[in-house]
Parts: sequence; structure tokens; C-alpha cells
Amino acid sequence: MAIIPKEEERKPIFRYSLAGLIIAAVLASLAAFLWPARLPENFKEAILNRAERRLSELQLNLAVLQDPVFQSLTSYGEFPLRAPEGGRANPFSL
Repeated sequence: MAIIPKEEERKPIFRYSLAGLIIAAVLASLAAFLWPARLPENFKEAILNRAERRLSELQLNLAVLQDPVFQSLTSYGEFPLRAPEGGRANPFSL
């Protein structure tokens, strides 16, 4: 008569932790997409005022145009670029 060891019952910890992780992810995504974002009333004006302030502080340095390296630049093509006609004729044009 052989001695057969009794197998211990496994606890389904992995299944419970995976189910909990999936539920947490679903709840987090619902919270992120369904709850409205709470922005201050003057948020738009604050952003525009900050951008306007930065633009008003911007100074254009025209000394770059007098630089010999800049003046030595040459154009090797026509401007504006023209795209070649391609494809077939438009069947809907008269």
C-alpha cells in the first residue's frame, strides 16, 4: 500500500488580486472620464494674460539681418514652391 500525500488546497489569491486590480482600473477610468474637471472661473483669461505678457516682452533683434553670414545665404530655387500637376483629370469638372 502506497502512501499518497494529501495535497493542500490552494487559496485563490491570484484570482482575487487580479479581480481587484481590474475593478480598481475600471473605477479609476470611470472617475477620470466621467467626473468633470474643476477649473477656476478665470482660467482662460489667466492663460491668455500670461501669453500676452510674454509676447509683449518679446524683442526682435534686427542685428541678425546685418550679419555677413546671414547675408551670404543664397536661394537655390524659386519661392514659393509649386507642386507639379499630378493624377488624372477631375471627372466632375465641366
